[in-house]
Amino acid sequence: NRQRISVWSANFAIALLFTAVWLWLGWRSVVLVYAVPMYLAAAVGIGLFYVQHQFEGTYWTGHEDWDYATAANRGSSYLALPAVLNWFTGSIGLHHVHHLGPRVPNYALKRCHEENAVFREATVLTLARSVRTLRLSLWHETREQLVSFGDVDVVAATRAG
Repeated sequence: NRQRISVWSANFAIALLFTAVWLWLGWRSVVLVYAVPMYLAAAVGIGLFYVQHQFEGTYWTGHEDWDYATAANRGSSYLALPAVLNWFTGSIGLHHVHHLGPRVPNYALKRCHEENAVFREATVLTLARSVRTLRLSLWHETREQLVSFGDVDVVAATRAG
């Protein structure tokens, strides 16, 4: 399969380059210049992805009732970021547009959001409000909403199960 060969070739090339830089500059340089910034960027990226899908009022339903457009627009949020963060993240805050139109390039996401009324239905999160979503971890079947671990009645859940 061409895709598999492409992925393995890219992984091999990255490992080879990483090893060459390690041998050339030493492990300290690799850790300080590459590993720490890469770890921090990955943590921020994962956090952004998480808050855009785990928020109060998110859409979550079974296969029989699932709808692509509703899931795309209500299952991800519009994370209103300051302009500089939009630039650094490739406008990831407009993730709901990407879900409905994955071929829209990042530089056109804002215009697409502004010109199409359907995107005004998306939940808007700010950075401050997004921090509060970090506590949401579980889907509560009865309430049909995301809740924190502390919001779950363990005794009732055990009896119901």
